[in-house]
Amino acid sequence: MDNVRYIETIAFMGWNIELTREGFFHFLDNNKEIRLINKPKKGRSLRAVGEDGTRYFTINPIDRDIMREIGGRRIDQLILCDDKRKMIYAEHREIICKIRSRLTKQIPKEYEILFYEY
Repeated sequence: MDNVRYIETIAFMGWNIELTREGFFHFLDNNKEIRLINKPKKGRSLRAVGEDGTRYFTINPIDRDIMREIGGRRIDQLILCDDKRKMIYAEHREIICKIRSRLTKQIPKEYEILFYEY
């Protein structure tokens, strides 16, 4: 058995909660092997699971206490999504840095934070 650790948890964050949800649902539509595991409710994180066991969840970028939002979750990868303005890097730089500090460092640095364009 290899000592390879596969990606287990992927966080998904948009510029605001509406873009987060819209982008996440678009992401699910494009990846049929990933299924939503909780009912969408206002103010709650969406969660999904892939056929390979990878877990996905959304982060509300407007939450003042982002570390509480993340909780004790181990995050392997962060996927950012935004509309054509691509303001997420400028607007949420501090939040992205906080999340980056919580990444497990189990995957190559160039794949830790990705941008999802839809």
